[in-house]
Amino acid sequence: MGQALDLKRLEKKTFTSRFQDGLIDLQIGLCLVLVWFAGFFGPGTAGPVRIKLVWIGFVVVIIGVGLLKRYLTHPRMGTFQAAPARKKRLRIGAWVLFVLVLAQVGLVVVQATDLGLSGFDRLQGAVLIGLAFTIPWAFFAWASDFERGYLQALLLGGSIAVGITFDDGTAFLLSGVLLSIIGLALFVRFLIANPQLPEGHDAAAA
Repeated sequence: MGQALDLKRLEKKTFTSRFQDGLIDLQIGLCLVLVWFAGFFGPGTAGPVRIKLVWIGFVVVIIGVGLLKRYLTHPRMGTFQAAPARKKRLRIGAWVLFVLVLAQVGLVVVQATDLGLSGFDRLQGAVLIGLAFTIPWAFFAWASDFERGYLQALLLGGSIAVGITFDDGTAFLLSGVLLSIIGLALFVRFLIANPQLPEGHDAAAA
């Protein structure tokens, strides 16, 4: 019994170590800053040039983080094979997330077209959409044993709710800067604490 608990604890520590580089925090943070830069919230309308720059920014952030993972994180950590129980949990999580994302898209469409929301005021609609983004990410955090994911979920959903309620993008900027700082600090600490592993080294979870 004690050995089983130790193996489970070891598997959790090994699996969750993939988040220790802080790149997921940095990626979400930069994306939130891009949303603020796009000017979707606040006075005026975001111009086509700015929108194009934002889309290019999203692509650069996603590809850039992927390259950092590939060439800096993986050589220092090796690759991991999740345990069967973990795989089952992630499969269940993936299906639940799929349903939640469909519901989320539906809520966004309804909010954008004012279908069926005649009885909702701006605040209620904002909270509803904020929760539609918070709940799926919080569920991902639970399925992955990713504790910082709960903070990310709150900042993401909270920024959306505040942005819609007050028609202001400042919350996106503040949340984005906070997550970016956290991510960058964790990434630097990770690089310092983890020298690059020999080529071909793998770390397998129990």
